Amino acid sequence: MFKTTDASFSGLHAGLIGLSCRLITGLLWYPEFQDTMQNMENFIRQVEEMEEERGTNP
Repeated sequence: MFKTTDASFSGLHAGLIGLSCRLITGLLWYPEFQDTMQNMENFIRQVEEMEEERGTNP
């Protein structure tokens, strides 16, 4: 995996959440974006799992 500081990793995580919120509020009415939203949610879930693994296995 990539090595980052906790601060930069948290910044990336916050950025992804902000992007997903923007997609939800701005593009919700476009049917073709439903797949994109599902992919984004899955990606954020993977990032959260990686973050948990980093916390338990430094």
